[in-house]
Amino acid sequence: MAYHHKLHSTHLFTRIKTTEVEGETRAEVKCTGALWGVATETGQKATVESWCEEGHYLVKEDAAWRIIGNAGAAPEMPRFGQAPHPLF
Repeated sequence: MAYHHKLHSTHLFTRIKTTEVEGETRAEVKCTGALWGVATETGQKATVESWCEEGHYLVKEDAAWRIIGNAGAAPEMPRFGQAPHPLF
């Protein structure tokens, strides 16, 4: 990556709620976490993004879970000039 390398993250799930919607098994997951990397320019560890109690929607297809979206409307401009949530 141009700005960071050696990326790693932690996702902590605080709630998982499953439902059936039109014959599909779906889940709403609340998660808190962060994405870190080593800044290319300085060589120092840096927080790329963090989130608290974000809501993600998943659908189960062919025995595997797939992310289909994020709860809430996306802002027009990223918060504080940061990238959107790293899963999307």
